[in-house]
Amino acid sequence: MICSCIAWKVVIISCVVLQLTAVNGTLSKSDKKAKKAKQKDNSNVKSVFERGLVEAQTQSADILKEYYRYCEAERDKTVFKGKVLAYVTPWNSKGYDIAKVFSKKFDLVSPVWLQVVSRPNNEFEILGGHDIDSGWAIEVMQGRDNLMVPRVLFDKWSLKDYENLFSREEFMAKCAKVITSFIKKHNFAGITLELWNQMPTSMQMDATHFIIDLSEILHKAEKSLTLIIPPLAVQPSSRVPQFTKENFEELKSSVDYFNIMTYDYHMQSSVAGPISPIKWIEESITAICPEDHEIDRAKILLGLNFYGIRFGEFSGAQPILGHDFVDILKSNSPAVKWQPKDEEHLYLYKNSKNGENLYLFYPSLLSIKKRIDLAKRLGTGIGIWEIGQGLDYFYDLL
Repeated sequence: MICSCIAWKVVIISCVVLQLTAVNGTLSKSDKKAKKAKQKDNSNVKSVFERGLVEAQTQSADILKEYYRYCEAERDKTVFKGKVLAYVTPWNSKGYDIAKVFSKKFDLVSPVWLQVVSRPNNEFEILGGHDIDSGWAIEVMQGRDNLMVPRVLFDKWSLKDYENLFSREEFMAKCAKVITSFIKKHNFAGITLELWNQMPTSMQMDATHFIIDLSEILHKAEKSLTLIIPPLAVQPSSRVPQFTKENFEELKSSVDYFNIMTYDYHMQSSVAGPISPIKWIEESITAICPEDHEIDRAKILLGLNFYGIRFGEFSGAQPILGHDFVDILKSNSPAVKWQPKDEEHLYLYKNSKNGENLYLFYPSLLSIKKRIDLAKRLGTGIGIWEIGQGLDYFYDLL
């Protein structure tokens, strides 16, 4: 699955680095004015399909000419009929704009706002309320009360914190009620829970118990639960979170949706390579739900990255967001090569200062379409991380 031209070791980056780097995506007032001007020009723009842009053979100049042009006539219509979850991050304000412009294409919107923290004496608190933008949420929902499902992250929990939470039924119930009360107070439709990847792998049985309890309390309040789960491990070990067929069977009647994070493949490997090889995505889904069961498969949201990764011989791995990608195309005009095995586009160029060979994987119209087609074939939905990191014309595909 790894491109043969890339064989050196890379520094593995964390999601934290990806998130911190995304701060550069904030739009200035002048950026927003320019963006609005471009939107006015979209009234007569045809879809990316009609423009013949969803192709393996493409060039940097073609992308630069078209990336900001989307079909205005189609922006309130859906091409993909499965469920679509869209993440929005407060450090990348473009995502807030995208959520408003293309709101009809999303079934669930998950702003990355909230953290649940453990306090002394088995108390729990929800942080992140200062990030909540109620006015924006109302604009995005447009009367759809079931849309907004903020991410709730178990943040900076120690082993002892988890042991305390899982030690008594009353503590788990208290935590679940704190989460539910906060969600009810802010009139959210539910939550997107990030717990499975955060906790020790030895506590999966306890976590399953807690998730079932949490779902019961949320559902009694008519709130939904989406659970973030890891993909199939490339190199299984006790340190890599696992989510198995047995875990899925235990939780499928309690959890509304499972967002499987089928990206960052390179982070599990010792060499540079694609972000989400298509075969690995399918294997990750069939590993937890091998039977083609329509109801079960519809609960799974295939993870779709809207960011890229650049690998350098000397500089290692770096996250690349949409604005970074556009700058790279303008400055370097990289060669573009389609990787048929992994179904991703690879961009090749050199560092102009030191001659370092650089290899960039960034989603393209064709790579996204291939993953949407896979979701259609498997009967799943999709979960996008995250909409502020992509290019405007991506949304013609949804």
